[in-house]
Amino acid sequence: MIASADALTAYAAAIAGAPEIALDTEFMREKTYRAELCLLQIANGADAVCIDPLALTDLTPLIPALTGATVKIMHAARQDLEVLLPAVGLVRPVFDTQIAAALAGHPAQVGYAELTRRLLGVELPKAHTRTDWSRR
Repeated sequence: MIASADALTAYAAAIAGAPEIALDTEFMREKTYRAELCLLQIANGADAVCIDPLALTDLTPLIPALTGATVKIMHAARQDLEVLLPAVGLVRPVFDTQIAAALAGHPAQVGYAELTRRLLGVELPKAHTRTDWSRR
């Protein structure tokens, strides 16, 4: 878990030149007017990390990696992009696997777990889909 400015700066520099990264967020919308970014998950092929935006006051070290040429692979990215916008700006370029799946003939709103089941035959556990990500 990355929860310090120094660790975030080092990790951001390490992924800034990657050709692609997988990116996902967890946020809470139930208790606030605007969605609150609670967890950021990034994988670059070599490793995967969780970043704690509640422990960090500044996510700007991620701006080069999240707004530069690195392709961000996301699923159903609209809400993730919305919650990331105030913290790091417009995340781009994005490859949205939900849109790609729809173009390949899957249902337009296919969820990540369903797509994983259909394509890989893997059942993902749903235990954390309603987790309070703001709790520490």
